[in-house]
Amino acid sequence: MRLILVLAVTLLISGCVKYPLIASFEDIEDRYIGVVNSNMLFGVATVNAISETDGNECNGNTKLTAMPVNSFGCAGQIGEVVFECGDGRKAAGEFKATSCTSGYGQGIDSNGNKFNFYFGDKAKELIDGGGKPEIK
Repeated sequence: MRLILVLAVTLLISGCVKYPLIASFEDIEDRYIGVVNSNMLFGVATVNAISETDGNECNGNTKLTAMPVNSFGCAGQIGEVVFECGDGRKAAGEFKATSCTSGYGQGIDSNGNKFNFYFGDKAKELIDGGGKPEIK
């Protein structure tokens, strides 16, 4: 019991958690695979993803913009992501958390291309299964 309490306090203090990320553009046959490095204590994260096709790397940041009223968990939190890619594209999107370490989102890049993404469990499932994120 004491060990669980120590681990919980350590996680709360550090607040840092990593989980998988998968993104793809709607009209481009490519997947971007990466990781989210989240600081749950401050509601921010960094994202990094690399194209499976050409190695183009995208890096960015997220922040929470809305939290559900009277909620003690993370489900329902809404945030924004902005990133820049090695090929010069910039992009912005919005995400919704389904738990403290998973969720989904959509956005658009500076060339007008729409993209979808998942992070957490669904991202791992798509990465392992060869799928692309599709959000309806």
